[in-house]
Amino acid sequence: MLEMLLAHGIPVSIRCVHSDIPRLDARLIETKRARWHGLDLRSEIGTLWEKFDGAARRTIRTAEREGVTIRAANSKEDLRSFYELHLHVRKYKYRLLAQPFRFFENLWEYFIQDGRGFLLLAYYKGQIIAGTMFLRWKETLYYKFNASLPEYLSKRPNDLIIWESIVRAKQAGCSELDFGLSDWEQEGLIQFKRKFGSTEKVISFLTRADGVGTTERHKVIRGMLSNLTASLVEPEVPDRETERGGDLLYQLFA
Repeated sequence: MLEMLLAHGIPVSIRCVHSDIPRLDARLIETKRARWHGLDLRSEIGTLWEKFDGAARRTIRTAEREGVTIRAANSKEDLRSFYELHLHVRKYKYRLLAQPFRFFENLWEYFIQDGRGFLLLAYYKGQIIAGTMFLRWKETLYYKFNASLPEYLSKRPNDLIIWESIVRAKQAGCSELDFGLSDWEQEGLIQFKRKFGSTEKVISFLTRADGVGTTERHKVIRGMLSNLTASLVEPEVPDRETERGGDLLYQLFA
């Protein structure tokens, strides 16, 4: 397949994690690395708990002791509350645009309402302080989107959410929790995923070694999108306008 793509001058972009074959192909070069984490859920729930790092068990107990509670979202209003947390994290922590709200509405309709995933929300004194969306495909539960209020991280809501997701995944017959991708420099996120006893692998981003497929026009467009993003996530820009900008531009980032 690669030989045919190269012969026709077609751009090639591959994310490789479970096989070394593409990595060893001299016709491809690695442009970026990330980390992947996954947790085998086939053991008994007590065994999974014991495999956690001691810090993970302590933070889960801390969350429970502090009065943090977890429940699954059951309405579009809950989804919107989570989205506003997500928008805030993307804008103020990562200086990025959030996916459009309609993207999450589609996930809600085609996955969560269909029983193939759930959105867990962490509450403290009646307020939503964190949330994580999980999607299921076959026997794997995927950790897809997380957002939380920075001022409540000491309550450890995200640790309790992970524990609740493992319990629910086991009840649903899932055999793996896929924590997904972490950027190479996101050491805090990487440590968070490691402490639950997960397996770690390297994700290699590969592209054509000959550089064919990347034109000056593509470079100009990427630069323009980066500049537009930077303008729309400035703190003085109202969050509603940042959301509108993401809704208009996100399709161009694919």
